[in-house]
Amino acid sequence: MVALRGEGIVNAPILRVASVLVDVKRGTEWIDSLEEARTVRRVSETEYVEWDHIGTPFVLKDRDFVFKAKLDIRPKQKQVVLNYHSVNDPDAPKTDYVRGQFIYGTFVLTSVDGGKRTRILAELLCDPKGSVAKWIVNLFQKSWPHNTITALRAQVRKPDIKDDPKLKAELLRQGF
Repeated sequence: MVALRGEGIVNAPILRVASVLVDVKRGTEWIDSLEEARTVRRVSETEYVEWDHIGTPFVLKDRDFVFKAKLDIRPKQKQVVLNYHSVNDPDAPKTDYVRGQFIYGTFVLTSVDGGKRTRILAELLCDPKGSVAKWIVNLFQKSWPHNTITALRAQVRKPDIKDDPKLKAELLRQGF
């Protein structure tokens, strides 16, 4: 089991940060070690099944994960929460990678400073499956949260990053 946790502040409104989180196609630009990602199926406007390919050091076989992600909007707490956990899905790609398991994962976004910035909490508990040396687990565990949150800060500043219109409409509908 690998447990990861990271916290930080992103200098962008919650809509922009949440828009980056749900943009599966561009996840490789900011999620540490993510080589490829795709949406397997949309379940609803706030729920989808995703497949991710994680690159590993040359001494290991790459991992992949299939998981259901669900967006939870909490207007009273000024939060957008993305929760995810592994699922079996017949439409997921068949690969030679080791299929890992997300026991649970969450990104909790909280609007702060009058909506100008966003506090992020990222937590993940996963089983990478297969045999993995402890030093590799420790290396990944130590660097992933910092690298991912640092890259998220850069991602929200890119000029071609746009707010997701459906997410914006849902936030407005819920009184955010």
